[in-house]
Amino acid sequence: MNTTRLNFARPVKSLAECAWGSLAVCALLAWTSGVSSAAVLLNETFADDPIDNSRAMITGSAARFDFDELAGELTAHYNTKQSTAKMIWPLGRTLDETVDFRFEVDLTFLDAGFHATPNRASQISFGLINSITTGNNRVGGGGGDGFDIVTVDYFPNELNPILASPTFTPTVIRSDDGGGFFNHVLFAQGSESGLNDSGESDLPRDVPLTAVMSHETNGQGDRMLTLQIEDTNGPLMINGGFIPGGFDGDNTTIQLCTNCGDEPAEFSVDSFAITLWEDTFLPAEDPASVIADVEITRILVQADLPLVPGDANGDGRVDAADLAIVLANWQTGITLEEGNLDGLNSVDAADLAFLFGSGPSGNATSENLATAGVPEPSTWHLILFGLAIWCVFCRIGRAKSLRTAAR
Repeated sequence: MNTTRLNFARPVKSLAECAWGSLAVCALLAWTSGVSSAAVLLNETFADDPIDNSRAMITGSAARFDFDELAGELTAHYNTKQSTAKMIWPLGRTLDETVDFRFEVDLTFLDAGFHATPNRASQISFGLINSITTGNNRVGGGGGDGFDIVTVDYFPNELNPILASPTFTPTVIRSDDGGGFFNHVLFAQGSESGLNDSGESDLPRDVPLTAVMSHETNGQGDRMLTLQIEDTNGPLMINGGFIPGGFDGDNTTIQLCTNCGDEPAEFSVDSFAITLWEDTFLPAEDPASVIADVEITRILVQADLPLVPGDANGDGRVDAADLAIVLANWQTGITLEEGNLDGLNSVDAADLAFLFGSGPSGNATSENLATAGVPEPSTWHLILFGLAIWCVFCRIGRAKSLRTAAR
């Protein structure tokens, strides 16, 4: 599917400012100084079970999530009558309202068994949460504790006049400031997100879709959450605003401003979650307001974070995973993604030195590198010294061979 990727230019400093003795260091600075990159914080493809392989965890009933390894998909069983359950992927970083980020989810709403009770307001929800401050009671009025979320919400119900049609919206629930729970909730409603007012009467079922949500600053300085959903033919017409296309004039996007008005949205998120919310507004005798099975085959989370020296895999930190990339591409890798951290030649001892020297900014301490059985610092120094001497002799030998061949 055609989706816009975050692209960030890399400003280059002149190497003429550098002393020859520190050329490698300056090359790294020229490559990374003042640069932000679209760090990949999560790339879940369901090639294997994310629970069995410790990439994700479940709170609540594990029976609400079924993984099919052969199909490479996860099925989430939404039922608003059951207690809240979450499948959570830690991102390893905390994002707030000042950060540009983006997430994509490949999913299919299954038609079999799909149910949405009219005159209710219950959601199929997925997106970013806080592992500590996002509780399990999102819709409980004064007792709500579902703070710090930035999610995609699909309300297949119709609830006049608030949700006059099935609604697809970006949602923010701000950090807790002690006020009433509903004062923390921001979401697009009415003509901006109501599907009956757009080219779609509802989201299609049994059709593979990609939902994309980004958080960036527009040309007017507004911080905008922009939501889009597409099938194999391109973006769906989901916006029926009175002003065509709402904020950006695009009928394929739904937008929510997070810094407009008197109370800008402050949030702090550190995980991606598929959240199956219980509808605590339902009277005890009422059946579930939403029942839906949703197949999910890919989750991608990116954030515009400072490029960390030594970070080969772009996850915003330096750890054993980056060491593994350097070692796997020894003397062959030529790109940053292949472990060429200094941008010179191919992967060599200098790149190992950069990797271990990235501690202050990349957090490559002896503790987290040791999780993969990496030697302690004193051993590292000996290894690096030996490798450096070995490289010097290799280069001397190569130079002699070239001179001999030239005669």
